Amino acid sequence: DIEGEFNYIINYTNTNTNNNKSNNQYPIPPHSNGPAKSTIFVSIPHFRDGKRCGQTLQRLFATAAHPDRVHVGLIEQTDTEHPQDDPTCLDEYCKLMGFETKDHPPGVAHKGEKQADRDAVRKACPRAEKQIRTLRFHHLASKGPVYARSFARKLLGNEEFCMEIDAAMDFVEGWDVKVVGQWQMTGNEYGVLSALPFSLKDRE
Repeated sequence: DIEGEFNYIINYTNTNTNNNKSNNQYPIPPHSNGPAKSTIFVSIPHFRDGKRCGQTLQRLFATAAHPDRVHVGLIEQTDTEHPQDDPTCLDEYCKLMGFETKDHPPGVAHKGEKQADRDAVRKACPRAEKQIRTLRFHHLASKGPVYARSFARKLLGNEEFCMEIDAAMDFVEGWDVKVVGQWQMTGNEYGVLSALPFSLKDRE
């Protein structure tokens, strides 16, 4: 069982507005025909919290109205020497999606087959190859949450929006359309939305 409390994104009313600015302006403005066409980069750092992070990642895609437009950057701080005891977020996500690496004997002699197995799982796991980017380092090299979040810039692509969340979150249905709609309500291309989500136990 996954332990701990989850947070969730508050469900606000969506409002559609038009942005008539030129596509030649910088930074890239969102599509003029509404939030449904906008791509979102979601940064998720975690410290030895792969199980809850995997569930967060699964819910992120499952509840999005347009999951193909969501891209994720995982900053994984785990025990790289004992992955079976400290799984990565991506491994846990793929397990939830029905794709799991096999157990292999320890030792350098089996390193090649372990990597081949891992590569096959990543290729078969939905969205893992094209929409999830990862950066992983040993947890003993961690220097705190701010240090971990700073690595998101290395995973950021050319998405139109960026969102930073914690590893233990839950989402309302259609969160991607809702959150872009809230941003459009500001009428400010440089607007930034910030919130402290409620605990899941306070959801009702």
